[in-house]
Order: sequence, then C-alpha cells, then structure tokens
Amino acid sequence: MWTGLPALASGGSECDYMACSSFFMPDIIRRPQEAMFFRGGLTFPSSNQGLNKPTIDSLNLQEWLRYFNQAIPDDELSFLVYEMPRPDVVALAIALEGNQNPRGDRGRLAGRLLESLQRYPNRNRVRRVLQYLAFAKQVELIAMANANRSWNSGPLVPPPGLGIVQPLIATAEQQMRGRDSFLTQRYRLQVMRLMYYGHQFSDAQKYFERYKGSFTDENSPKYRFMDLAAGAYYKNKKYGKANYLFSLVFDKFQPLKFSSYRSFHPMEDSDWQETLSLARTTHEKEVLWQLLGIYADGLEAMEAIHALNPRSELLPLLLVREVTAADTRWTGNETRLRYYGSGGIGGRPEREVLGPDRVERIRKIADARKTRTPFLWLLATGHLLALSGDSKTAEEYILEAMKSLPSDPDIAAQAKMSLLFARVRTIRTIDHSAESWLATELDWLRGYVGGTAHESGNYRARTLNAWLLNQLRDVYGAGNDPMRALLLTDSPGSDDYRSVAGIDAIVAFIQKADTPLDRFLVRNYQYSVEELHEFRAINFLFTGNFSAAVDAFRLAGSAASQELRADPFMIHIKDCHDCDFSAPHTHYTKLSFAERMLALSKTAQGSGEQAALASFELANGLYNMSFFGNARDVYDTRQSNLSPRIEKGGKLSPATQMDLTERYYLQAARLSTDTEFKTKATFLAAKAEQNGPNGKTHFQTLRDTYANTKYYQEIIRECGYFRGFLGL
Repeated sequence: MWTGLPALASGGSECDYMACSSFFMPDIIRRPQEAMFFRGGLTFPSSNQGLNKPTIDSLNLQEWLRYFNQAIPDDELSFLVYEMPRPDVVALAIALEGNQNPRGDRGRLAGRLLESLQRYPNRNRVRRVLQYLAFAKQVELIAMANANRSWNSGPLVPPPGLGIVQPLIATAEQQMRGRDSFLTQRYRLQVMRLMYYGHQFSDAQKYFERYKGSFTDENSPKYRFMDLAAGAYYKNKKYGKANYLFSLVFDKFQPLKFSSYRSFHPMEDSDWQETLSLARTTHEKEVLWQLLGIYADGLEAMEAIHALNPRSELLPLLLVREVTAADTRWTGNETRLRYYGSGGIGGRPEREVLGPDRVERIRKIADARKTRTPFLWLLATGHLLALSGDSKTAEEYILEAMKSLPSDPDIAAQAKMSLLFARVRTIRTIDHSAESWLATELDWLRGYVGGTAHESGNYRARTLNAWLLNQLRDVYGAGNDPMRALLLTDSPGSDDYRSVAGIDAIVAFIQKADTPLDRFLVRNYQYSVEELHEFRAINFLFTGNFSAAVDAFRLAGSAASQELRADPFMIHIKDCHDCDFSAPHTHYTKLSFAERMLALSKTAQGSGEQAALASFELANGLYNMSFFGNARDVYDTRQSNLSPRIEKGGKLSPATQMDLTERYYLQAARLSTDTEFKTKATFLAAKAEQNGPNGKTHFQTLRDTYANTKYYQEIIRECGYFRGFLGL
C-alpha cells in the first residue's frame, strides 16, 4: 500500500551540487511518447525535449482541416482559428455575405481565406464556424487573462463574475442547438472554460458529469474538457476523482501528458485508494500506478503493475527510471569519494547509495521472466549489479540478456556498454593481458560515441566513455605509468606540457606506439603532433631559446599562422590592451613573432645603440607575451595548457616570470648613451619588477639618477605606483 512520498535523508542526495550522470540509455525501451519522463540529472531531462508534441494547436488544426474536407489551405485555416482577432472574424462573416473585402492587417491572407470560404460548397457550415470562432475568441480573452505573466506584472486579473459568465454560457447553449457534434463538442468545451476560469467549480463538475458521454470522438475537445473538469474537482479538494481524470488525460492525450502528470497529486492514502477504485479496467489501474511511480515510488508501482499484468507496456519506463536514478546517485557518490573521501560530505557504501532493496526487487521481476521484454530486465539487473560492485553476477545477467536481444543497434550497444562497465570495474591494477581486449572495446565505444549516440543527442555513451577512461587513468597512474594515464584522460594543466622534455616524451610515445592499447591511446589523444610542437615552441620562448622556438613553430601547422591581436612590440607606461587591439599596428603571427624575437636576440648580443634598441624591443616582446602584456595569445592554446596557475612551491608560472624581461630592459639601458632612452628602459625594468616578487629597486634608480629627464615627468603623470613611491 502506498503511504505517501518518500522523504530524503537530512544529508541530501549524492547529486546535491555534484555532476551526476547516467550510463544507461532509457530510450532503448522505444516508447518516444514517454521520453519526457526519462530522468536527466535529478528528475527529467533539462531540455524537456518532446514536451506537448504534437501540440494541442496542431492536433486541433488537423481536426478543423478534416472538418472542411481539406478544402481550406492549412495557412489560411490556421490564420482564421488562431490569429485573426474576433472583430476581424465578425467582419469576415459580413464580407462573406456581401462579397466585401475583409478588414485586418494581413489583408492578402484574409482575402485568400475569404475566397476559399466562398468556394466552399456548404455555406451554412461556414456561417456556423465563423459564429463559433467569434464566440470562442471572446472566451479566449477570459481564459488567457493571466497567462504569460511575469513576477512584476502586477495583481492577478480577478475571475469574471456571474454577470459576464452566465450570459456567455447562455449564448453558447443557444448557438449550439442543432449543430453537428464537431461544433457542439467545441461549444461544450468553451462552456467548461467559462465555468473553470469563472471559478464556478461545482457547476463545472456537474456540467462534466452531464455531458461527458456526448464526447464520443477521440479528439482534442474531449480531453481538454476532461482536463478542465479534473482541475475543477481538484479545486474543490476532491483529489480522488481529480487524479483519476488526470490519469485518463495522461494516458490518452499526448499534448497534455506532461501537464496532466504535473497536476496529479495524491495527497493522502485515502485519496489514492479512491482513485484506484474509480479505475474501470486493468489498464486504467496500470496507468494510475505508472503515474504514481513517476510521481513518488517507482519500485512499488513497478511491483503493483507486474502483479496486475506482467506484460504491461507501462513497466519499461519505470524500470529505466530506476536504473538511471541509480546511475546518477552512483556517479554523484563517486564524485564525493574522489574529492572528499569517505568521511564528512564524502561518499557512502555503494549498495546503500543504490537503495537498500532496489537491486533485489528489480532482480526478482527479472528472474520471473514474465514481462514483455525479459532481456530488458536482465540487462537492467546486470547493470545495477555492476553499480553495486558485484561484477561477476552482473556479467552473468548481461550475457543472458544478450542471448535474446532484438535487432536494435542501440539495445545491443547498451548491453556492450553495461558489460564493459562491469568488467572495467574489476580492474584494480595494470593488467597487460587485458589491454588488447580493452583497446578493442574502447575503440568501439569511441566510435559509437561519435556516431549514433552523438547524433541522437544521447549523452550516456559519452558519459560511460569518460568514466572508463578516468578509471583506467587512475589505474595506470597508480601503476607508475603516467604517460598512458595522461593519454587516457588528458589534464590540460599537466606539468608535461610545461617542459620541452615532457612534450618530447609524448611525441616519442606517439611515434613508437605498437600495441593495440597504445595505438588506441594515440587515436584517443586529443592533441595532434603539430599542437605538441606548438607547446614546445611556447616553452622555448619562455626560456629565451628563440632559435628552437622558430624551428618548433615551423612544425606546428596552422597554429603557427595564428595572428596576434596586437603588436607585441608596442609598449606604454600604462598598459591598455584594448587600445592596442584597436590601434593600427603591424600584424604578427606566432611564427613571425618568434622569428623577430630571434633576429632581435642576435642583434642584442652586440654593442652600441643598435644593440640597445634590439634589447629594448626584445624585452617588449617578452613582456607582452606574458600574462601582463597585450599578446597573451602567444601562449594561448586550444586547452589553455600554458596559462598561469599556482605552481608547486610557490614558483611563478612561465607566463608570469619577468626575470628575462627585466634583464633585457636593463641591458638596453646599459648599452645606450641616450639618457631619455635609459630612463624609459629603466622604468620598464621597474614595471617588470613590479610584476614579480622583488621590491622597487629600479624605482630607486629612477629617482636617484634620472629625475631631470622629460620621460621621468611622464612617468610621474601616468604611473600611480611611482607617485606613491615618491610620496606624491
């Protein structure tokens, strides 16, 4: 017996603030009409794709098209039913009789509509339709008075009083007399809307009970009429009857499937028992239990439906919801364990995370072999057992499921995925004998992720792929094989990318890969050899080895031709990167920048003013290619591998080190005899010094040696740091 909503423990869910995900594809049940109830992260898919499709409007339009025997074009009829204002409908009716031009902003479309209506052989039908639509559009204004409101829209529009509603109801009753069932049902729907939005809930219930039998067609008015009646029962706290009616809409009318679920709210067990007692068939009971399973307790609902009808088509949705719920809890728990350990806000034992009896209860149904899709239950049980850590038994169930799979590539793929997951879960140390099999399976999964799974928007295969690679990365990392660990799952900030030796080791591994696993790792690795040469070139630039940087950039493919946003040799007292980006400037690529740096470094080895100027330009380039300059894009890569970070031991990242920059500015000052130039070079050395851990030694030199220069006064005007140093 259902006893109410389950309560979450005070500690919350594993998915609180965690990136929860699932490895199990719910769409393998092949019931697209239920896709809106697949679990996403916590409850439903975040995009809610497929909600209310087909829409009420589209179904209603098809019904109108059939009513007119397809004689009125779609666009014209849609315009008449949904867009034409009530006054224009009235004017259209007048124009139809007098052969006048219709009014309205969309005169051309309205004109074509008039011509189509004039050609229609049953003129009386057209008159009755226009009369009905004029009335319906009047009701629509009442029904939609508070629709599309925002939080700051002001007070709600109060419900219309009896003085407004009753005359309209009387008009509807008078106009529907003698009409065919198509229009009569629609008039009855409008009366129900008036009663509901006029808050005449008791009258709405009576009206429903009186006329529900007149809706003999399976059409949109029938279920909209029923949906409003359910709402009226709910408003009067008659939850048992309301929930029963909502279940009928949920089952029979796809456009209102999700909204009827959202309206389904058993408050107490007595409400639920009343709702169950109203069900006239086994199928209606199954629908009610499925709704309750989505709403509150999937396991109890699953068992109840299985007892009613083991072959029910409504069971698979509840099953995949339970499996994906277990997946998301398990992956969230994994995240907690990885980052916080087993204490405090860390993870919990796996079987506890999956629920104390979820696996056993689903396994019991699977073992009974009575469902319509036994393979699905065997597969789900195996997947859950793998999550719980019982990989041996999991494999037995998955292999048994594989014997009876239907001819469906995604179902076969899910079975392979679950089996792969179960087997990789058992790998705790490097096992070279399993590497060939691993390479084959991982290669298959990689191809599947890039194909069917990717194109269908199914993220489950990608999620499993990421988990497997992370798991194996940890195994190989713990087994003192950091190279394969890195190629399994890249860490963009790895120390290997911040040294030429580390990058060379990766390139060498790629070039000599000769085992199935190593060849897979090379295919899986996200960087090309050209990109690795780009990393080498940047590292050479950071160390001042400009010749090697040029050679490496020439091997770096398209990265070398990436144009920099500013002139990297432009320098100011006060940095303004956006100004440099927009100013007219000489354009450099990464390669041409490195080539200029190489040429300057050779000239800077000489003496005199030419060497001084080369040293100055060289320092400008070094400053601007750092984190502080206008050419950060020199060290920028696709994954920001060489961006500044907090280094071990408090060391500065290469992109923030100023030693080489400072050295070349001081060299420029030493080589020159021009006092103004020496002042400028010394200040820029001080500027570089400011970005490092040292003090203000060059500010002292400026004050003591160059106070009489013009550039000194410019520094005082523009540099607040220097004014502070001087106490100004």
